[in-house]
Amino acid sequence: MLTGITFTEDLRGVFTKGERLEIRQYTLLVGDQGSGKSTLLQQVQAVAKVRSKKGRGLSSLPDVVIEIARGGDPLKVASLDFELGNPRISHGRFREDVDIGLQIAVKYRSHGEVVRSIIRDMPKDTLLLVDEPDAGLSPRSAYWLSKQLRDHTATGQVVAAVHNPILIQEAGEVLSLEHKRWMSGEEFLELHRTTPHQMA
Repeated sequence: MLTGITFTEDLRGVFTKGERLEIRQYTLLVGDQGSGKSTLLQQVQAVAKVRSKKGRGLSSLPDVVIEIARGGDPLKVASLDFELGNPRISHGRFREDVDIGLQIAVKYRSHGEVVRSIIRDMPKDTLLLVDEPDAGLSPRSAYWLSKQLRDHTATGQVVAAVHNPILIQEAGEVLSLEHKRWMSGEEFLELHRTTPHQMA
């Protein structure tokens, strides 16, 4: 299991050298756009995919070191990032390697509903890294996505960047990249209700 991330260099003006973030079995990354959610997921994905040994240890890239808990099987990674790997390309066309069922699903269903379908079929014993799986979901579907992600942690681990208040409330605690700490979902949402948005 991934237990922590330490930055060995300043990264994109968001993370600073020496900063460490605790990662739990179920980690929802929250914060405004530009707070580093996608950056963090991309770094973890890149590092985790090169790690294959059992046991406790460290793996690194130039910008980040990830900590792995003692024991257990090699870290297996499944990732979803529709910004980088959307099955659609411009003008509604698809890459040739995309399954026809997924092509149809993407054409007629919201982003979030497609992600829910993909998560359902993910191997259960993986570190699941997913960026904004909640986009375009109805409240009912958001509740079901929350359950799907929780269910995945029975044998795997989830690190997901989310915006939907339902997922944030259902999580109990979330990792706010704006505040660089774990906090209750209610506290995070209250801060967003009461703090003016800083437009770039």
